[in-house]
Amino acid sequence: MPRGPIGRAVTVLAWLAGASALLSSVLWMFAGWSWRIDLAANLGAQMLAGCGFIACVQGLLRRWWPLVLTGTACLLHMVPLLSHRAAIWPRGIEQARGSDPRVVRLMHYNDSSLSDKASVYALMDRENADIVSILSPPVHMQFDVIYDHGLEDKYPGKLTRPWAPSPDGVTTEVTPGFVVSRWPLTRVDCSFVGPVSNRFIAAIVERPAGRFGLIAVHPRSPRWRERWEEGNEVAEALVMVALDLRGQGLPVVVLTDMNATPTGWRSRHVCAEANLLRAKPLLVCDGTYPDVVPWNLRTREKTSIPARWPLSIAIDDALISPEIDVTGWRVGGFPASTGLRSEHRPVTIELRIPAPAASVSNQKSR
Repeated sequence: MPRGPIGRAVTVLAWLAGASALLSSVLWMFAGWSWRIDLAANLGAQMLAGCGFIACVQGLLRRWWPLVLTGTACLLHMVPLLSHRAAIWPRGIEQARGSDPRVVRLMHYNDSSLSDKASVYALMDRENADIVSILSPPVHMQFDVIYDHGLEDKYPGKLTRPWAPSPDGVTTEVTPGFVVSRWPLTRVDCSFVGPVSNRFIAAIVERPAGRFGLIAVHPRSPRWRERWEEGNEVAEALVMVALDLRGQGLPVVVLTDMNATPTGWRSRHVCAEANLLRAKPLLVCDGTYPDVVPWNLRTREKTSIPARWPLSIAIDDALISPEIDVTGWRVGGFPASTGLRSEHRPVTIELRIPAPAASVSNQKSR
């Protein structure tokens, strides 16, 4: 039957919504072309949820052909979300440690120089991780750990990256950070990647259950085009470092704030080129940034409203080589009153890391 004016208007809106959904679903394919396209592509999971809502409305209104368009968009959105995943279902982390010597607990936290160092030490104690990566620790903690001998009594392995200014001498070019480990760390020389080598903390973890490669790196946030390009250069270098470690037969773990979600260009490019997988399980609907909803994006003044998915995005994570299994993954944090001032939430991950292939071969030959 012919539709009236209202019905025709609804049909036009249904087609427009379907076309918009389809347009949003291909942004990830072109994210490497443009800073602005990449920023939008990083919201792929949120856009998928929006497309699902549109599809439900179109179905209720019986606009079947627009629904086909939106359904196609949903399928295209799912491609990058399903790709390069080490886990699908959520995996909890028990407070008590298991007995499997292959399981390693790691914590990564992009902190703030304004935090209280006692709160960060308390966070480390609470998570009880074997390996801890702290990016941009509090200034007083930097003096303790990066420029002095802090934590060396508790962690036999420690590598640091000092703060370095940009050419103007004021802003930051290299973010300070450190990695501490319950096992000794042998530093890996990253000078072969060129000028961005000072962005990396790379090591071989000398674990009794088998050595593995560890990388801590922080591509800059894409707040404007030049920083996006600089961060992409670091992502390219990360591929080289990861492939170098994998070429030695080592399992590889990358602890990082990629400033990219699984649908962003950096994350997809590094995973594809270095054959790495995101540790975050697909069906954990939670993000790591921001920790709370800000009043204003420019001033970053915070509210007291927790930012949970879809208001937060997953940019802090571990990237792992395929032979590693994810046994636990969670985001956490303390209330603001504890003295943590970061906009990020810490991530704790448990991984079952096998011995490197070379070690297994040597054991069999004995």
